[in-house]
Amino acid sequence: MKTARFVLKIVAASLACASAVCAIIGFWDKLSVPFCKKELSEEIE
Repeated sequence: MKTARFVLKIVAASLACASAVCAIIGFWDKLSVPFCKKELSEEIE
């Protein structure tokens, strides 16, 4: 029973990590806007 709990904890952690990565990828365009604006303003000057 302890082995099953350990495996389930590993599966839960990997699913949480995968969902975080998917959320970052899904919102990458919105997350990168402040950084891109900073770089664009430096290139213009």
